[in-house]
Amino acid sequence: LLFYVVLIGLGLSGMGILALSGLTPFNVTPEAINSEAPPIAGHFILSRVYLALLVAHLVGVFRYQFLEGNVFARMGLGWLKIGRQSP
Repeated sequence: LLFYVVLIGLGLSGMGILALSGLTPFNVTPEAINSEAPPIAGHFILSRVYLALLVAHLVGVFRYQFLEGNVFARMGLGWLKIGRQSP
């Protein structure tokens, strides 16, 4: 659920940055973005939170694969023979 909340927040802060800079998605350039727009700080923080959640998720998947069960087989990646294998 937190993934979705952060992704929605990233989208909204990105739209806020564009709106406060007087831009549309079709005429955006890095130089045209107003670096003083308030949503930039939120966008930066949310992007780091999203990356942390992604890394935590991947660590959890690999931890489960190696210690508990064959999660890759359940994901349709049974050909990927790493970690603990189901009988």
